[in-house]
Amino acid sequence: MLFTYLKLEFTDHRVQFSEWPALKTSPLCEFGVLPVLDINGKRLSQTKSVLRYVCQVHRLYPATTNLAEVYLVESVCDLVNDLRTPLMTLAFEKNTEGIAKHYEGGITIGLEMLETRLAKNTTNSGFFVSGTVSMADFVVFEFLWDFFLMTEKKEAHAARVQTHQKLAEFAKRMRRLNPELENYLKTRPFKWL
Repeated sequence: MLFTYLKLEFTDHRVQFSEWPALKTSPLCEFGVLPVLDINGKRLSQTKSVLRYVCQVHRLYPATTNLAEVYLVESVCDLVNDLRTPLMTLAFEKNTEGIAKHYEGGITIGLEMLETRLAKNTTNSGFFVSGTVSMADFVVFEFLWDFFLMTEKKEAHAARVQTHQKLAEFAKRMRRLNPELENYLKTRPFKWL
């Protein structure tokens, strides 16, 4: 999503499960994890670090001299991670009952927390931090899109976001940041996690 919004050229190489054992121990995967971002032979790994790097380069991350805004961005990203991690664990365990319980409990509380934080931004920009889009906005939007709003999950989960008016408006605003992003979302490969 972020690369499309930034209008960066990239190749989205999706690794097949059968390829993973050999790749995991190869020089491509420094820490034995994916994704890896290769920029002219310089390989970056660890999802959060790569995201932070790209956002810093493209000014979607607060200046390190503004530690209050850095905190706001990072705390929102950490909350989303706290909501996403149990879902991933439960999915790998094929625990559908646990997933349903997490949506009813932790996810519902988390959406309320996100909406409360969004409302605390006094700029009235509709973004999480200050008056412009930031890394926090992309992390939240990707979470909302992947777990609630994409076509394959909309019927079962979209109402959870719609009951939070500010989050629903935020998701619409993010989706329409630019035509490239909106078009990308229509063709983005489906993923359960």
